[in-house]
Amino acid sequence: MPLLGIPTEGTTDYRTLALQFRYAIGRRDTLIAQLSHERFGQSVFAPLKDDVELDWGFYERRLGDRTSLRVGKVLVPLGIYNEIRDVGTLRMRTMPNFWNHSSSDHSVSTRLAPAGPQKTRVQVSWLVDADAVEGKDYELATLLPFWELTSEQDWDLCENNQAGVNSSAFTPGPYSTKREYNVIRYTDWYLRQIATP
Repeated sequence: MPLLGIPTEGTTDYRTLALQFRYAIGRRDTLIAQLSHERFGQSVFAPLKDDVELDWGFYERRLGDRTSLRVGKVLVPLGIYNEIRDVGTLRMRTMPNFWNHSSSDHSVSTRLAPAGPQKTRVQVSWLVDADAVEGKDYELATLLPFWELTSEQDWDLCENNQAGVNSSAFTPGPYSTKREYNVIRYTDWYLRQIATP
């Protein structure tokens, strides 16, 4: 039996998608709904979930600056986690080695490229709207630290892995076609590039 939907041979059949709709009827009236779809491998709970589910859907009437009335299926009436902050991220990746995480107020893209034996060129870019104003629309002090930390942790893992590969005790083995398909694609691309005159 798979653990948390992950069979012993592994799987890439994990996905989650949510679409949020917001329609302003007027200055004080809004309709809000969010639909979602989730797939978690071979989870025993999969048959219990519909393909598309309504996370929330409600009518909101603003009564004042800090007061509103909501009628319908509401996520959380108060608190940090609510329909405004539940936007998630859009993640994209292309090969040989580029990925991007976009959230509601910024995007971070990372590109890795070979720079010679034992060297990799890393380019990390933070992107905000062209009209965004620092200090008003975003804060560098809250935007940068998380991505700097995760990037540096990734680089440490890569350096430690490379040290193991450089060890005289290292014996290469096959890549896992289920878990390391991106590594296989990158290696194939790299070998084609260095074979091209």
